[in-house]
Amino acid sequence: MPHKVNVAQRQGAPHPKRRVTNWKTYDASLRQRGSLTIWFTEETIAAWRAELRTTCDDQPHYSVLAISTALTLRAVCHFALRQIEWLIGSVLYLLGLDLPVPDHTTLGRRAKPLQLPAKLRSGNEAICGEIIAAVLIDCAIDDASQVGVLLDQMESPLASCRGDGAYDRTEVYVKILRRDPEAKVVVPPRSDAVLSDTAVTAPMQRNRHIYDIAVKGRSGWQATRKYNRRTLVEAQIGRYKTVIGEALRSHTDEAQATEVNIVVLVLNRMLDLGHPESMRAA
Repeated sequence: MPHKVNVAQRQGAPHPKRRVTNWKTYDASLRQRGSLTIWFTEETIAAWRAELRTTCDDQPHYSVLAISTALTLRAVCHFALRQIEWLIGSVLYLLGLDLPVPDHTTLGRRAKPLQLPAKLRSGNEAICGEIIAAVLIDCAIDDASQVGVLLDQMESPLASCRGDGAYDRTEVYVKILRRDPEAKVVVPPRSDAVLSDTAVTAPMQRNRHIYDIAVKGRSGWQATRKYNRRTLVEAQIGRYKTVIGEALRSHTDEAQATEVNIVVLVLNRMLDLGHPESMRAA
């Protein structure tokens, strides 16, 4: 957040400690994430080969399920495509399954246009730490311009949206409130922000943010709006880098987008096994 309050006084201050209240369950889920148990259901075996096309296009040998399975193992095991080719071959041999093994060149080529199945959720189901929307952009593109792209990936209603000062743009408010009029947009205004002309007759959320900051200060505004919950999102980004790594292994933009989407599914699956519940320690 820009213009943080009392930055100099907070330098070197200890971070508040938290205690995990469900350690036994969470510890079991962490150990379960290391399981190498691999099995093929009858449905998977039947869907491993691609369905025959009725058009004159090239006939694929492997279904989306087969390609996505290989790329998922690549993301979890941190292997190269050649190593994944042999890993799948070894698993099929040990299971006694007579299924073809996609070679590494096929995996690299099919990764570019791969369409992954979306995870279905109930409309009002609460989301706890999951990643439900992701987009891969060039470093020259600003994050705020991608708000609409992320919203298009979401099916559940949006209760609130938090972002840093880079999202203090009119188009961000418009896109969010056009989709969910009751959503709360919690974005800190710039230091030189002024009230709009309709602040008195039809005050917008941004006008209320400016007024609250003027009255309570930025630290008081953060506490009132629960702005610091944005750190939960940053924690998920840190989890991505810790579990998967900071670099992408694919070389083309399309393949990299597929890689990110597969990693999101992997991280959400790990979270389904269990996540920590903590409270602030005295």
